[in-house]
Amino acid sequence: MERTQLLFRTAPGSQALSGGTTTTLTSDFPNGIAVFHYPIIRILFGNRTSSGSSVTFNLIMLQGPELIGRLDSVTLSPGESFTRTYEVPGLALIIDASNNGTSDSYVDAFLYGFGPNKDWNC
Repeated sequence: MERTQLLFRTAPGSQALSGGTTTTLTSDFPNGIAVFHYPIIRILFGNRTSSGSSVTFNLIMLQGPELIGRLDSVTLSPGESFTRTYEVPGLALIIDASNNGTSDSYVDAFLYGFGPNKDWNC
């Protein structure tokens, strides 16, 4: 049986980004979000209509403490959202967001894994 699992989300109500700053949205996971259990992942990014600036989201691959490279990058204007699936995404991912302007922005990020329903705690 296949299953979809929410692996990460920003806090309900959005994450605030001050103008001109970059924030690691997944900072509570210093080793990244483990995605190696899932053959497919889906990301959803949103920049709320109340935002004053565009925001660039980066999906970055990790192997242990090493940043391997950027899996994807997307820039969203206020009010826009984006979703995409990726096959075999690697071992772990981090998500950062950069506010490209001088006004505060408010973002949402979700990361889902899709794959076999197995007990991975073996």
